[in-house]
Amino acid sequence: MPFDGNTKTVQMPLPNGATTVLRVTSPPAKPVMPTFPPRRDRSRLDLRPVIWSLYNQPEDWKLDEHNRLVHLPTYHKFKANSVFFCGKIVSAPCNCGTVLRHGTWQDKFAMRRAFKVWKRDHHFAAIQRQFAGHFVH
Repeated sequence: MPFDGNTKTVQMPLPNGATTVLRVTSPPAKPVMPTFPPRRDRSRLDLRPVIWSLYNQPEDWKLDEHNRLVHLPTYHKFKANSVFFCGKIVSAPCNCGTVLRHGTWQDKFAMRRAFKVWKRDHHFAAIQRQFAGHFVH
């Protein structure tokens, strides 16, 4: 195993007094969200963190029974099935959903594109694995 930044060597004592060398590998770190510069129009929700999360942390998202995009850690629900309503918060456990203006057109198109990539690469792949699991034991 090649040495990389996630691997470290540890000496472990054995019961007979000898020592052995082990290589311990830590899991790769989750990507860190960048800091986005503030937008000129601060009356709109900034959808850039949502878009970033769809691309970089797809396991944090799911579709609910009403075809809404749900962020599992925060339980924010978004419409994502049309460009016009894409990025609109349907419900949230905080006051984020009370904002009347939801993102710029550029953000809405970017979120719609990110949603399609997420749905193709992550959501459908999970459904395929579940379906295959019904027949392969």
